[in-house]
Amino acid sequence: MKCSIVKELLSNYADGLTSEETAGDIRKHLEECENCRRVYKHLRAAVSRDIPPEEKDIDPLIKLKKKIRHRIIAAAVSTCVILTGLIIFAMIYELPLPFDSNRMFVEPVQAVFGVVEDGNIFMRTLDDLTFEQTKDFLEGKYEQTEIVQLACRGINNVGSVARCRTISRNGEDVTVVYFCYYKTIWSSIFHGDFSTYRESFIRIDHNIYDQNFDPDTGYHPTKREIYYLPSRELIDADKIYEMSDEEFDSLKEQAGLIWSGVV
Repeated sequence: MKCSIVKELLSNYADGLTSEETAGDIRKHLEECENCRRVYKHLRAAVSRDIPPEEKDIDPLIKLKKKIRHRIIAAAVSTCVILTGLIIFAMIYELPLPFDSNRMFVEPVQAVFGVVEDGNIFMRTLDDLTFEQTKDFLEGKYEQTEIVQLACRGINNVGSVARCRTISRNGEDVTVVYFCYYKTIWSSIFHGDFSTYRESFIRIDHNIYDQNFDPDTGYHPTKREIYYLPSRELIDADKIYEMSDEEFDSLKEQAGLIWSGVV
């Protein structure tokens, strides 16, 4: 048996894990080869230092079982870590939904605007006013106007996002709005739209309209184009806000025009 082969097998030989035939060949080689015999002595000395005295006389089969058990435990821990990471990823990663004209739409509504005591702009549809807010509206505290709201029906566990910017196009100011609905991977898998039917999801994006409201002169309708853009860039606000007006306007080439008008 060659020295290179013997040296590769010495660790298993020292643990008693080689077959009888192989062990006999190694013993014979060690009797004849001083170099391999020296390596073997160093190996045994190192093993003796690493193994506690109470474990030195443990049966080789028990040692093998302990090694296998340790590897199984390590594999189980690694699997749990990977699965936990995948679950967390599935619960937070958001996937834009493709547009569905049967369930996603933009609809006009009557709303009221005004400035409340803390200086913020108050905006709410007529149907959503409380009794006190209705009294204030009838007393002329709030301004009434028509706006549009984003709506969808029959989609469970859905989120929405909208970004807008007023740009100059051919010398005319146009407020370009991009919006989309999204779900996490987790919701898509475990909260199907047909498991429990959700009647509606309605959202008025205040940021879209606040820019058209002046506390002194009231609300100023503008030409508005609303596009559906199922894109990760839309969900990632930082990328959108870093775009120039030209880049922002060019996104409409990837989107579908859902509504346009003056509101």
